[in-house]
Amino acid sequence: MDTANTAFSSKRLNIRRPPLIVSAAKLCSGLIVIAMAFVSALVTYDLLTRLIRSRQFNDLRNFVTQIQDSGRFPRMASDELIISLAYALAILLFGLVFLPTILGAVIRGLRFILIGLGEIVRPWMPALIPLPFRNYADVINGFKQHILSLYRPLENFVSATFGKNTMFLSPVRRRVVTENARYLKGRVLSVILTALTLGGILWFINWLTTDAAGKLLPNSVSAQLIQLLTQDSARAIITTPLIWLIGLFVGLGVIEFVITMLLVPPGQPPTMAHEASDYYRGFGHPNQLINRLPSIATSLQWQGFLNRHHADLHEQRSNAVGDAGSFTAYLTIEQQPHPIRPSGFLASYLLLGLGWGLQLVGFYIILFELLPWPIRVLGSDTYTPPFLWAPLFVILMAVLGRRATRAGIRFADQAYLLFDSAWFSSTAILIDFAGNLSRADVRVGKSVADSIESSNLVVRSDFTANFWAAELISEASSLTAERELLALKQTPESMKWVAFFRREINSLRDEGVQPIRVDVQSQGVGDIMQSNLQVSTLRAGAMEKAQIQASQQGTDAALPDLLKPLVGSGQTATAGSNSAKSSGEDDDPEGWKVCPECAEKVRARARKCRFCGYRFWGSDLTDDGGESPLP
Repeated sequence: MDTANTAFSSKRLNIRRPPLIVSAAKLCSGLIVIAMAFVSALVTYDLLTRLIRSRQFNDLRNFVTQIQDSGRFPRMASDELIISLAYALAILLFGLVFLPTILGAVIRGLRFILIGLGEIVRPWMPALIPLPFRNYADVINGFKQHILSLYRPLENFVSATFGKNTMFLSPVRRRVVTENARYLKGRVLSVILTALTLGGILWFINWLTTDAAGKLLPNSVSAQLIQLLTQDSARAIITTPLIWLIGLFVGLGVIEFVITMLLVPPGQPPTMAHEASDYYRGFGHPNQLINRLPSIATSLQWQGFLNRHHADLHEQRSNAVGDAGSFTAYLTIEQQPHPIRPSGFLASYLLLGLGWGLQLVGFYIILFELLPWPIRVLGSDTYTPPFLWAPLFVILMAVLGRRATRAGIRFADQAYLLFDSAWFSSTAILIDFAGNLSRADVRVGKSVADSIESSNLVVRSDFTANFWAAELISEASSLTAERELLALKQTPESMKWVAFFRREINSLRDEGVQPIRVDVQSQGVGDIMQSNLQVSTLRAGAMEKAQIQASQQGTDAALPDLLKPLVGSGQTATAGSNSAKSSGEDDDPEGWKVCPECAEKVRARARKCRFCGYRFWGSDLTDDGGESPLP
């Protein structure tokens, strides 16, 4: 078993992208499109077979044969032949539109059948999700300044049509709204152009019945052809696709407007966080604290997932104070984000249903309704009135079907985009550090009587810590895309996070995390103190014996024997005796005497020992006499 997927995968988070309903819609729609293409192929084959055997096409074949035999085009053509030519042109246009459409429908249907079936049987659920934030500077600004940089005004048309709250759209929904607004902006022009086309055709039909048309039209245009162009049935058939086209544009505009209104948030998202501040003294390098804090927050984990953290540290040397400086750092600790239901989910379902519905309508128009009914019933016993507008009818129906199909594909793609995105919620905290850095010297065993010592030069930091905690709402455009911060909400849990980290930083300080404190219970410090105690005791005993013998014998001859425990082979006990020997003290003509207090040699006429401060008096003075002040 893949342990990574077990621990961190979207399966454990119960995230399925795309959702099961989307995969089922792809599968079902693909099956419907394949079925429509198969039935349309059978119907079209039967239709073309009957058209080839019809009387109109026999006349057309005879006309072509006559041209081939005579080698020239007749100057006049009968009305029946003109009708046959119009039908032949309509069928040619039908073939140019029908064949690519049915081929594309088959390919698209098979593609969505395979995709939908694959997503249902083996859904794609990647591990280690969601990804971190795209830009942590936005997160920091959101905590500190309560401003999210991704929210910015849209173009004036969108803001004026749907309100100022359009600036608070999430990045994925912003793409959908912007695209729909662009198409909605052009709907008015499409409706106007279609209405003008419809009005122009109706005007031309009515103009053909006027006397002015009779004077302008050539004599070859017979009255029967004009009647075929202006009859009420012809007018009704040719205006139908134009009216449907206007209805399609209006309906698409309504859909785009409603979808956008469902996606626009009702108000500004919250951007508030709980805040606190503390001042701390006597820590070590801030890296120690930054590295330690994430590991102590295990009690704040969500369902056993590891917390996420992100840190940054900058140091700057002081130009005025030596061996000192300043630093700034921040640390963000975030729970494992868990999925939540996004806003505007109703719009996603509407886009999915309307998208596939329009695609099926567009395919149906092109595959089954592209030819006008007078051509469809040729070769049957049913009477079919001639229809010279047939080529134009095919063009208009092709435009209608293509517009419906393309709009459906666009709506379905927008639905996939919304369904692929995911929203997450997580509690997080931002700790901002700002303080000073200096050097601290920790010494153990440093005094006049000690001979063993330990010294440690460390970094000391004093800083202010500012805390911000909130519930973060974020969005990822897909399961493997970086997240964008959408909102910060104050919650009772985020308040607990502030109290927890303030308490833990104080606990770390009380534990002695700061290196300027000395742990007197450690083995090294105990050994130093014990050794120094023994040396001090031995030194005090030797001094006392030296003083007694010096006072009794009046000489310092016995001094070297008494100081032997303190003097190694050729080494003196203190730095003072070393300096005396090295400077030639034994050669002084005035003589020397031994201090009864510290057993160091001083000049014979000295009144005070330069080593321990003992003052000589009475018999301790030299022959110059005089009284010594009290010690």
